[in-house]
Amino acid sequence: MTIDSKKRLAGLRLRSVGLALLVTLSGFNLSQSQPPMFKDVPATHWAKDYIETLGNMEILSGFPDGTFLPDEPVTRAQFATIVNKAFLSASSSEGSPEASQAFADVPADHWALDAINATRTSAFLFGYPGNLFRPEQNISRVQTLVSLVNGLNYTGGSIEALPYYKDAKDIPDYAKAGAATASAKGLVVNYPILNQLSPNRQATRAEVAAIAYWAMTQSNSEIATLAQSPYRVPPQPSAWQDTPIGILPVVTKQIGISRDGARIVTLSAATDKRDRTEDEPVFSIQVWNVNTGELIAEKEPEAEAWFSAIAISEDGKQIATISTTGSNADPANEISLWVWNIDKTTDTENTPVRQRLGTLRPQPNQPLQPPSQLVDAFTPTQVLFRPGDNAILTQISLTEQTPVERQLRLHNSATGEVLQTLTPTPDAILTQFAFSPDGGVLAARGNTSDSNSSLIDLWQRSRNEKAFTLRAEEGTDLSLVGMGFAHTGTFKTLEQSNTQARLSTWNPQTAAPLEQPRILNPIDRQDSQHRFSSDGISVLTSGPVAGPRILNTHTQTATPLAIGPTTLANSVFSPDGRYLAVATLNNVQIFSNETSAPRRQ
Repeated sequence: MTIDSKKRLAGLRLRSVGLALLVTLSGFNLSQSQPPMFKDVPATHWAKDYIETLGNMEILSGFPDGTFLPDEPVTRAQFATIVNKAFLSASSSEGSPEASQAFADVPADHWALDAINATRTSAFLFGYPGNLFRPEQNISRVQTLVSLVNGLNYTGGSIEALPYYKDAKDIPDYAKAGAATASAKGLVVNYPILNQLSPNRQATRAEVAAIAYWAMTQSNSEIATLAQSPYRVPPQPSAWQDTPIGILPVVTKQIGISRDGARIVTLSAATDKRDRTEDEPVFSIQVWNVNTGELIAEKEPEAEAWFSAIAISEDGKQIATISTTGSNADPANEISLWVWNIDKTTDTENTPVRQRLGTLRPQPNQPLQPPSQLVDAFTPTQVLFRPGDNAILTQISLTEQTPVERQLRLHNSATGEVLQTLTPTPDAILTQFAFSPDGGVLAARGNTSDSNSSLIDLWQRSRNEKAFTLRAEEGTDLSLVGMGFAHTGTFKTLEQSNTQARLSTWNPQTAAPLEQPRILNPIDRQDSQHRFSSDGISVLTSGPVAGPRILNTHTQTATPLAIGPTTLANSVFSPDGRYLAVATLNNVQIFSNETSAPRRQ
């Protein structure tokens, strides 16, 4: 059988069974009010949705007593049957000379004879010397991965990425290329430790369900995708280009980027300073088209006002800012949230949303800072769109009383109305914020002003009080210097000291560690400004010794960026993780990985 004909047959099978997925599978955690399909696979089982999905599709089945036995091993004959149902048509073994060449140890009345012949013909499974199949032999985890890679004709991946698995040395030589391809395709599911492959351990029924499911999603776009499991190894990203795909002639301290990388917002010197003095620069909000390098829109502050924080929505259609109105001579300055629709053309359509946030007053015997000093990417003033663009997060500092009062709130992006007021750790100065991909968890990193100890607060949606607080390990000189959510839903933290840097992975719903912390050797002790991409694998870092570069935390390799000897003012990855915008002291440079379409040179 040719590869093309095999794929057509697989597609027919997948299209017929894929319809069952489209009915109920809108997320990884199905409603717990539904009774479980199998009595030994409860709602809390890590592979429940994979097992029930393949059960509904009649690719896997349980036992007469209502059990599934998820931890039982899978024989080669059983795996051949699963592959046959999932990827091959009932007639795939007909008309091929090889189909009649039975294995010496598979008699004509064997219950899995047809499936075994079909998987042999289609290159999913091969025999052993002496024309043996060994149908009752339990299949190993790495053998399941190699089988799917071979049978589905997958390519890609690099064995250089295999050191991500802490037991990579246990991968047999014959399976290394297949394991690397399976990793690159996102087929690998490791429970309970994400970076432990256990290649030679017997595959369980639950693990085969998970691996087969992700292979099916790769083979047919009509298969509905479950939400990411924290135990699925993210597909290996393509290499980042070391030269920029676009350069914007603008100097900015703050920057935002849309999901598709097509629009960038900056806080830059205004084109019209009106009545301002040269000593007090005016910073305007500018929106740029990355494809053409053109300025799409510009918003200048009102008279005697200045902007101190900016954000752009994921779809690139809205911008938000925090504005302070007043002067150094005015003892009370008003702080407001403003939201504009970029694509609206008339003044009526483009009437901004405005929500008053509070009043900024100088503390006793202290003058108010000039506007130019307040426009800083790392001040406590923050604004950020929540994924879905239906809410905006703001943080401001109010000095109407001593000590300073910091307010953290969520607003309706259409009206500015306050939806929630969030309470962080007392006396915490939070400087970095991030939402999980579904907007269900908010994380904020900072320090406490009393002890200067680093921490990360996490809130779950619809809860005002924080759910968890993560701190650097006691008894060490480590500090929490970076954080980010992966598209799998896991939460990453980066700790750094004078001697080491290490990466930890957490379940943001329970604050439980999902794996042992991993040392990141490419990070220098003088590196700073760590930024995570949304795949949770790439980290942008920069320092006076090694310069700016993107680290692949799986492969422990670094891609130096050809920015030149300059300091990074700020940086941000696009929400889809494919683009990176870097603000230098001279311009804004945009980088992409190799799977991204080329943009303006």
